[in-house]
Amino acid sequence: MVNWPGRCHNKGVPQIAPVVGCGGCEESEHCWAWRQVARQAGRLMRIDVPEIKDNYGVYQEADLRIIPDPCSPYVEAREVLTFDENGKATGWNGQSRLIPSRLAKMAKCRGVWALCLHGDLFAPGAKDEWIDAVLKAAILNNKATWIVLTKQAKRMRDFLQDANPGGLGAFWFGVSVSTQADADERIPLLLDTSTAHRWLSVEPLLSSITLKPEWLYGAEEHGIARTVGGCVKWTPPIEACIVGAESGKGRRSCAPEWMARVVRQCQDAGVAVWIKQVDVAGKLEHYQPPESWPWKNKTEKGSDDE
Repeated sequence: MVNWPGRCHNKGVPQIAPVVGCGGCEESEHCWAWRQVARQAGRLMRIDVPEIKDNYGVYQEADLRIIPDPCSPYVEAREVLTFDENGKATGWNGQSRLIPSRLAKMAKCRGVWALCLHGDLFAPGAKDEWIDAVLKAAILNNKATWIVLTKQAKRMRDFLQDANPGGLGAFWFGVSVSTQADADERIPLLLDTSTAHRWLSVEPLLSSITLKPEWLYGAEEHGIARTVGGCVKWTPPIEACIVGAESGKGRRSCAPEWMARVVRQCQDAGVAVWIKQVDVAGKLEHYQPPESWPWKNKTEKGSDDE
């Protein structure tokens, strides 16, 4: 029996991205993150005249275009995007950029914050010193909880391998998986990452996924030998899982039985699960996190401007 939560409008948690950019992927048309960066780096507007000019050049055709805003404090974020000949943003270019103003703002964050979801903190283009600066800024702020998500599970594991999990108590490090191949590659690396809390984002869910028992219950319960540098780091196991259908124009389908399978596996293992959004007859229905959601209401939300 799958226990579905009540329907609601989900506003999510506030986000801050001192590092923007991603490794680039073959599915840019389905990527939510680069569109958010484009909106912040400029103005997203519909042009209803044949031609419009600004200080950055000429943009033609009546269509949706990114018009760079020289007054935007995040205009440097344009450097991580690709553009077509008409100035329309089309996706990531594989580069990353540090935005110092956002790094400084991290000291004022309070409550639960999603960190670098507008891209990937561990993307190939992110310099080690940038990642180090972001993590140090987060650790120095003891009034916030930080939610980190990556597709670069190996780099995250390698970067944090010498970290003291106790010093990362305010972090929830997670990996994004959409298919069984993603799960088989990234979840073992997440479990081998030195951190206090681990979670999964199974969103968008694009195929049936089997979550192996050792991923959900932990290594010890299943008799997996504990060796230095191996399963010794597999405790605690995954603590939370967000699952959802794809959103946006041209979204790909998500079979209800795929979602029910993930939810049932998590519920059976006692892993907190949040069904974020479900495709019902072609329309997305959004759901609230359970009352017992691990990082819900940890501290007061918002930022402190003092």
